[in-house]
Amino acid sequence: MMPFSRLLRLSMAMSILSSPVLLLSGCANDKQSEQAFTPLNYSYLSRLNLNVSRIDILDQTTENPVEGNIAASSPVPPAQALRQMAQDRLAAVGTNGDVAQFIISRASILNNAGGNLAGQMNTRLTILNPEGLTVASSDMQVTRQMRPNLSDGNADKPANLYALTKEMMQDMNVELEYQLQHKMTSWMLDGGGKPLNSAVQTQSLDQPGSTPAATTDSSVTPAAAVTVPQQSASSAATVSTTTGASAIPSATSSDNAPVTITGYSAAQPSATKTPSQSAEPDAVFPAGEDSSSDSTATQSKVMSPPPHTLKLPG
Repeated sequence: MMPFSRLLRLSMAMSILSSPVLLLSGCANDKQSEQAFTPLNYSYLSRLNLNVSRIDILDQTTENPVEGNIAASSPVPPAQALRQMAQDRLAAVGTNGDVAQFIISRASILNNAGGNLAGQMNTRLTILNPEGLTVASSDMQVTRQMRPNLSDGNADKPANLYALTKEMMQDMNVELEYQLQHKMTSWMLDGGGKPLNSAVQTQSLDQPGSTPAATTDSSVTPAAAVTVPQQSASSAATVSTTTGASAIPSATSSDNAPVTITGYSAAQPSATKTPSQSAEPDAVFPAGEDSSSDSTATQSKVMSPPPHTLKLPG
């Protein structure tokens, strides 16, 4: 039979040897737990440059508590994630003295009846001028519902709170960028420090690959309205502007006023029919007009009188 003192010494030695193993096992579990809930970071997303001199982040969640809020039990509290988002994504690149305020007014998670988690985030971005007056403002809100699997634990366990916070932050990042680019564009700058709205105004409206529209040269006179310079009464002014394959006919000025030809058509003017081309003979001058007549070729046609109406003199 083993003495009692010897048995006691053996038991104490085994306890001492097993204690480091338990300690290392507990440290490993804690390390795995820390790795499972990594801090949320948004520095990999595009920066939103604001034309302000400073950005202040204000957390008003402690001043306006929500009854039943369990967000503080999350491995990454929603208010902390919102602050990190503002630090990673908003940048002050202006020198005008204006101040931007990113206000966190609500960041809550509620454990409703039946194990349903309800999350809500409310934020506001406000621009203040150097005098402290609000010149621009935009509100952002996101809500999420989660019904976790209760077979592996309670609804409010850290893994569920962390997952809900992460989903709400994805929605808030999208909402923040949308509000800035659509409602506060005049306060945003590109990477080169130029306003985004001015870049849109100077953008070419021609489609890619299209030929730019030809510019109008004011020194070219349209063929539809040609003004003939002033000429003397005895001279003739001739216009020789060509349109297609036809030329504008010459125009003669009978006074000192300029002659304007408008509405010119490319069709050739019809020729004036002379009396000799008429199919019906002239009863007064059967052989044609008197050679000594000073009438022009454009004289109006004279019709013969009806039969038996001519009377001889005397």
